[in-house]
Amino acid sequence: MYNINISENSYNKLDGFIDWFTSTFIKMYTDTWIYDELLICNSYIEMWDRFYDLILEKLNDIFIQEKIYWISTTSENILYTTISINNFRLFVYYSEDKKSKNRFIEDIEFYKR
Repeated sequence: MYNINISENSYNKLDGFIDWFTSTFIKMYTDTWIYDELLICNSYIEMWDRFYDLILEKLNDIFIQEKIYWISTTSENILYTTISINNFRLFVYYSEDKKSKNRFIEDIEFYKR
């Protein structure tokens, strides 16, 4: 089993990704004159909060394992893998120290499929 460390940059990108989608849906349903406007907005906030937790859980499940499948390497010798969650594909860039069994998630990119 590996220890996982996630960079501040990765957390910032994840937070920004979730915040952007949350605010987009809230803007879409604000001042629409729909009776349950607040209920709709709150349900989107809850949905994206659960999605945030799902992403972190999936990262933990994959990167804690001894073997990661579908690994590629960038030109700078940084490892990356792709993860599909719902309608999104995540490119996760990481480094690892096999001796100390540590993995460091350096960057995450999000793409809608």
